[in-house]
Amino acid sequence: MDLNDMQEWGCLPKIASAGDYIVKAGSRLLPRKIIYYELVYFPTQSNTVYTIGDRTYPIDEPAFIFTRPYEHHSCDHDPDVPTRHTFIHFEYNHASAQIYASRLLEGHSSRYPVHQHAS
Repeated sequence: MDLNDMQEWGCLPKIASAGDYIVKAGSRLLPRKIIYYELVYFPTQSNTVYTIGDRTYPIDEPAFIFTRPYEHHSCDHDPDVPTRHTFIHFEYNHASAQIYASRLLEGHSSRYPVHQHAS
């Protein structure tokens, strides 16, 4: 199975968007729901607070935040200093994912080049 097969069969996440931002001190991500999974990485500790549903997560050390499609979430960035974060929004087909996961667990290749392919 090559990379094209894995993307076509849904074994790899389909990336919708990604970014690397530094936001102004005191910036807010207003409460929202999106249709994608989201993985956010905060590379340094700060006074940022991320909220998912009714739970808050202080970013008091470098951390990943994971949200699922349609999950309410928001973010209050550090009020005193700019905050850097990177993110990726993606879709994932759970039924096909087991093929990919079993290949990784069985010791098959773990490196896949990232190329844009025509859909």
